[in-house]
Order: sequence, then C-alpha cells, then structure tokens
Amino acid sequence: LPKGVNLGVGLIKFIPWEGKTFDVVLCDAVLMYTQPKDVSQVMNELDRVAKKGIVIIDRFLEKEGVAGHVYARDYGKLLTELGYKVSKQKLTKNDWPTSINWQKYGYIWTAKK
Repeated sequence: LPKGVNLGVGLIKFIPWEGKTFDVVLCDAVLMYTQPKDVSQVMNELDRVAKKGIVIIDRFLEKEGVAGHVYARDYGKLLTELGYKVSKQKLTKNDWPTSINWQKYGYIWTAKK
C-alpha cells in the first residue's frame, strides 16, 4: 500500500474500529449478502467509521428484494437518510462483461458528508 494508506478488514455488523477511523469506506459486493433485518445496523456501522464518505458497489432495486440470487436495495435512499449527498452510476457491460446480473442490477453509489 502507498505510504499513509491503511487498509482494514472486519465484520460488517460490528466494525472493530473507533468512530471516524477511515476517510472513505468501500463496500464492494458485500451488502448483497446482508439479511434485511441487519441492513439498518450495517448502514449505521458504515456511517460510524467513515469520516468523509462511503462507496458502495452493489445491486439496486427500488424496493428491497432478490436480484439474481442475492439481496438488492436502494442504497442511495439509505445513504441519503444518513445525511450523505449521493451520486449513483449504473454498471455497464464494459464495466462487468462476464455477469448479466451485474449488468442488469449493478450500480456504484458515491456518498459524501
């Protein structure tokens, strides 16, 4: 890793770092495995440890449900409810050429405080 960059790994429901530890938190294809009953806790944990922002790469549905074989939700709405300014970008076939489900449901959300 470049000098000054720290990387951490932990359980998403109980992130083992103090609040505002990381400038940016990245969740890449992680939240789609989060049970609906745990989503609020997980989103609060991401917010707790993020100083400046959160980036989520995952599957989108306006109303939570199953997209392919995993959960999909509106992470933009969840991030906005936590006080973030959010932008959303659709993944394309060029971004993820080997997966029809990612081409159909995949997005990147960039959230800034």
